[in-house]
Amino acid sequence: MKQAFKVGIDIHGVIDSFPQKFQRLSRALVRDGAEVHVVTGIKRDGAVDTLLARSGIEFTHYFSIVEELESQGEDVNWENGLPYARDDKWNNAKRDYC
Repeated sequence: MKQAFKVGIDIHGVIDSFPQKFQRLSRALVRDGAEVHVVTGIKRDGAVDTLLARSGIEFTHYFSIVEELESQGEDVNWENGLPYARDDKWNNAKRDYC
């Protein structure tokens, strides 16, 4: 059985820095049957969906580090609209998903 090719793309500093390049890449990958995972810190909401749609990003999966940490009962603090958690917890959540 052929396994799907899997790619993870972050939003901040990646998609939002080069939206046209990731639009073409994500579209080509999805059309070729690959799994495109948006792997990011923020929760998925209407604003995120709008950003991804306006950027033309095609994806098959969405992983939020904040949602994962909260589901595990970890503390996530919000400062100026940005989430913060212990570095080891944050990095381990992202690593484990990837």
